[in-house]
Amino acid sequence: MEQKYLDLALEEAVLSLENGETPVGCVFVYKPLDKIIAKSGNLTNQTCNATTHCEINCITKISREILKQERTEEFEEIYQCQLDQMEDAKEATTKQVLMKIFEHCELYVTIEPCIMCAHALAISGIKTVYFGGANSKFGGNGSIYNIHKQKRFPYTSTGGEYLAKESVELLQKFYERGNENIPEKKRHRKAKSRSKTPT
Repeated sequence: MEQKYLDLALEEAVLSLENGETPVGCVFVYKPLDKIIAKSGNLTNQTCNATTHCEINCITKISREILKQERTEEFEEIYQCQLDQMEDAKEATTKQVLMKIFEHCELYVTIEPCIMCAHALAISGIKTVYFGGANSKFGGNGSIYNIHKQKRFPYTSTGGEYLAKESVELLQKFYERGNENIPEKKRHRKAKSRSKTPT
């Protein structure tokens, strides 16, 4: 694990908190180029879409950029880099290249992916996930379910140490003040201690 990438994920989480979002952030690193190719915080309040967790946002961005007929220079470089590594490059479809790109990505996320995101990561083909704090309510990488260990789409997931305290403290700040973007009667009640919460 490269701690600098989890540091950058925490920066995304801080931005999310400042924007009134649940403060969880992540970055996707394409290892053959050692390059961040997507980063995001949660956007569920901004988009009024409960599925726009940071991991989903990044998967969506990478997929859209690679599947474009006219890619940006950045994503064309990533596409060609991956294509050059494939034995069947001449026969490879764009979707096959995309799957290989995800296989060569590492995810750094401040809080253990929820069950939804853990499954989305599995389907994407990613092989390595690093997280800060555990997610005792909805964690899909060990706390509640072991989605990363399923036979069909296995991947490694490690966390609960570096930046765990800082990541959880951000969530505590958010829940202590309540989610200002939902009706008063539906807001989370302020809790004295909520150390592990969903992404």
